[in-house]
Amino acid sequence: MAAADGIPMNIELLPLEPPPNGTLPNFENPEDRSYELFIVAGFCLCLIVAFTCLRVYAKVYLLRTHSKDDYAYILSLAAAITLIVLYVAIVTGPVFGRHAWDVLIKDLSVGKIQVGKPRPPEKTRERTKINQLSLTIATIYGPSIWMIKLSLFLLFLEIFGTLRWLRLLVYLGIVVNGIIYLAITIAMAASCAPKHGYTKFDYLSAITADKCARNDYLNTWPGLFNILSDFYLLILPLPAVWGLQLPTRKKLGICGMFLTGFM
Repeated sequence: MAAADGIPMNIELLPLEPPPNGTLPNFENPEDRSYELFIVAGFCLCLIVAFTCLRVYAKVYLLRTHSKDDYAYILSLAAAITLIVLYVAIVTGPVFGRHAWDVLIKDLSVGKIQVGKPRPPEKTRERTKINQLSLTIATIYGPSIWMIKLSLFLLFLEIFGTLRWLRLLVYLGIVVNGIIYLAITIAMAASCAPKHGYTKFDYLSAITADKCARNDYLNTWPGLFNILSDFYLLILPLPAVWGLQLPTRKKLGICGMFLTGFM
């Protein structure tokens, strides 16, 4: 590549992305925000462990039974922990957690960010941490979120399965969520995968391209659908709870317990 004045330009000395207007790249002492993800991931893992222990205690020692939603919960637990671990792994290293304009392309060399034990690059492709983990997350994100919500749908089916209208809405939710998250997975993989080769620059170009990094459909619509499907899950059991032969105070308490999901 050559600059406008004809002087050769070393692409590895360019930032990963141009900085916003009024911002200067900082390659010497850049801001590192990876600690924020570590804090959130640690907090979420603590909550997962705590609620899993309560569930196991209730099922094993109090109820002494198990149901289909328990198997779905185990799979969703594995999916959730896998996602958290991958997100933590992708910011573990000398360059992740920084703004893209504070990272030189040369910093994303195989030797610095390759996952696991360093090894020579293959003849036709070079595997780096950013392409391995980014594409892995994009691929398993949809199925993982669907599995988490499947466990909740099956829980409602186990509790209120005698109500025909609720069974139909549960099956509808499972199918619609499955189709949407499958479509999200395919769209992410297709938009963020390299098209012309498998070198580190091909992966970097694909991941930072507008089609992947700034795709309004990939960034906005999945989040909007997550909100709508979460709202659907929260509202779904409330009519069934309100139809129980219980005092109003207890009904309000049970509804409040389900609505804690808004938090």
